[in-house]
Amino acid sequence: MTNQEPDAAGKAVGYILGFLIIGGAIAMLIASFYVSPEAQTDSGGSLQMFLRYSGGIILGLGVMGLPIGIILHQENRKKAARLRELKASAVPGVLRIVSFEQLYANEDSVELSLDVEITVPSRQPYRMALKQWIPTAYVGRLRPDERLPVRVPASEPGTLFIDWGGKAEPGV
Repeated sequence: MTNQEPDAAGKAVGYILGFLIIGGAIAMLIASFYVSPEAQTDSGGSLQMFLRYSGGIILGLGVMGLPIGIILHQENRKKAARLRELKASAVPGVLRIVSFEQLYANEDSVELSLDVEITVPSRQPYRMALKQWIPTAYVGRLRPDERLPVRVPASEPGTLFIDWGGKAEPGV
């Protein structure tokens, strides 16, 4: 596991989207009471009934999705708190890139498969295989034998907090 914390923007977008869906459904239901009973859809059906059924279905989905969103938000908060706790207890070390391969890229980041060696005080160096998304700006500096600063929790040596833009200090 690496240092990717859940972001607060995702939470806000989820809440806004949920309220827009529920608000839109309520607006459809309200509009169904103001539409003329004779009004028809393009296919010849009752516009009033279309608004009521569609609004009811969308409202039902929105209301059912709300608890799911709340549960997912709580899980993300727990995960973020756990990562902060792990990072606070982590010891500094050095990550040495043994090899890497680009798996996927988009405009902002690149997914890499990395073979790395981790060195931390009071422990023998150990190797790990990682799949990690990193910002595109840092890809150019990566090469075999590159050393980067890393923080490693003693309780979870497989969890890494990598400083992709930093320089490893010699002697660790």
